[in-house]
Parts: sequence; structure tokens; C-alpha cells
Amino acid sequence: MLAIIFEEKSTANTLVLSALNKGLILFWLLWNKKAVRISPPLNITEGEIKNKAKARLIRDGAVVYTGEISSIFREKNQVKEVKSGLECGISLKDFIDFKEKDVIEAYLSEKIDRQI
Repeated sequence: MLAIIFEEKSTANTLVLSALNKGLILFWLLWNKKAVRISPPLNITEGEIKNKAKARLIRDGAVVYTGEISSIFREKNQVKEVKSGLECGISLKDFIDFKEKDVIEAYLSEKIDRQI
């Protein structure tokens, strides 16, 4: 039996515009006893980013996080996709440590059919 092969295709690249003040967010969480998703402001530099896509966060040329996009916000509304040249906010599943100039690369993993 042939092994299954997956091919990754990059769909979008984004740039984190500014980092968030984590102390202020932590204070807000403790005060209001609510859970929030941290989504820094981003600029989509190329491609189109979609909700629930796979993503990797790259900081200084090294991959820091690989996971899934949990939500995308544009002008305070949750959206399914954002195109190149626009700004939005993205929250990643189980990741909150964003820094300015981080790059988030969204990609799709496609199964390749093999033949003998």
C-alpha cells in the first residue's frame, strides 16, 4: 500500500502591526471574569486568509507556532475570509504571545493521490 502524501499550499501571508498589552488584558479578564480571544491587528500582505485554515506563526525566521485559525475579525464583525491589502484581527487556537512584525502564514494541506 502506498503512503499518503500531503502537500501544503500557502494561501496568505500577514504581518502583525502592533502587539497587545497583555497586562491590561489580564486585568480585564480577572475583573470581568470572562474569556476573550486575543487578536492583534494584522495587514494581509498577499493572498486570502480564511477562517479555520491552518496557520504558522514565524518570528525572526523561525516557526514559533503551528496550528489553526480560530476566528477572524474585520471592523468588529466576525468574518469567514479577508482578501489581500485589508486589515483584520486573527486569533489562533491556543496561542496568545504575539509580537510586532510577526508573520502569520495561512496554508491548506491537500491530500495527493498516488498511482502505481
